[in-house]
Amino acid sequence: MISGVGDVRDRESLARVLDEGISQLGRLDFVLANAGIMPTHGEHANEMRAWQDSLDVLLTGVMNTVELTYPRLIEQGQGGAIIITSSMGSAADDAH
Repeated sequence: MISGVGDVRDRESLARVLDEGISQLGRLDFVLANAGIMPTHGEHANEMRAWQDSLDVLLTGVMNTVELTYPRLIEQGQGGAIIITSSMGSAADDAH
């Protein structure tokens, strides 16, 4: 297994992880853009920073991921897939 740590909001760190992965594996076959946050609870939920963090991860992060990876898939000339998913509900709400 090969893994790397990057931040989808930071295009340079994402590019570094992508390059490291391709260097180790030799190619890119599929992309899963599945980064997300939804800061709707807690003391900072209604702050502008929470809104901006959400936009940066959910929208800009996905755009960075797609823009960095689709040229690689096209250059390889053997197809591939980009899958974009999102979910804001991952755990049961204990408040019921």
